[in-house]
Amino acid sequence: MRGAPSDMGIAQGKTRLKNPVYLSNCRSHQSYYTCLSRSATASGTVIVQLFCPRLITCGTSGYLRQEFHELELLDDITKLRYEGKLPDRIPGKFRNPLIRAYQKWKGTEYVPLFTHPAL
Repeated sequence: MRGAPSDMGIAQGKTRLKNPVYLSNCRSHQSYYTCLSRSATASGTVIVQLFCPRLITCGTSGYLRQEFHELELLDDITKLRYEGKLPDRIPGKFRNPLIRAYQKWKGTEYVPLFTHPAL
């Protein structure tokens, strides 16, 4: 029908009882997650065409691991700032300078206590 919203627009942010997915068109972990997370149940997920399972079982990209690692550092910074334990020499309102100053203080190899081992 002309002028109707696309199927993608209708499904965005909604859970489906029956969710047909086309994983062969996905190019990143984020797109796999988006497609599969629309399903209410695993049994309601219908993979419509063949896809290479290696694309979702070979691990995350270096970029995504770095992103998650930096989010863990920001979580640690926020906690310390809230508790009043973050030194004044760690200023910053912007992500990258704040993380770099924190790493200068803690060391670039520092990993927050509850960080998942995969990161």
